[in-house]
Order: sequence, then structure tokens, then C-alpha cells
Amino acid sequence: MIQAEVDFSRVLQEWDGFGVSYVEKAQTHDYNRWPQDYGGFGFIAAKESQRVLHLFFGADGLRPSIGKLFVGRWHAA
Repeated sequence: MIQAEVDFSRVLQEWDGFGVSYVEKAQTHDYNRWPQDYGGFGFIAAKESQRVLHLFFGADGLRPSIGKLFVGRWHAA
């Protein structure tokens, strides 16, 4: 695991927004061949999902202002 920290008290340059992208499943047809493409909140415990959300959107988190969501077209109902 890599530890990362954002220091909002130290301004290096002005920015318009900071974003995150969430991918529930990538666009592979074969998750046995490409297991790294299989993941997301649907595959971890609710407690872990809440922990991840807190790290991103909590008071001490990254606090992104832009978000993008992708759900693989091959597996979406």
C-alpha cells in the first residue's frame, strides 16, 4: 500500500478543481485473464467502502470537486 497525503495549507498554484474517477469494472471481456480489471465497491465490505469514501470526501480527505463514474458496458444491467 502507498501512503499519500495532501497538504491544503501549502499552496503551490491555483487550480480550478481536483477530480477523481471511479471505475466499478473495466472494459475487459475476460476477468480470468485480466483479474486486475475486476474491482470496485461492489466487491469489498461496506465498512471498507465507507473508509474509502471518507478518505476521499471526509473533512480530512482529498475533497475532490470533480467526479467521474464509469460502469462497464459489458456488465451493466
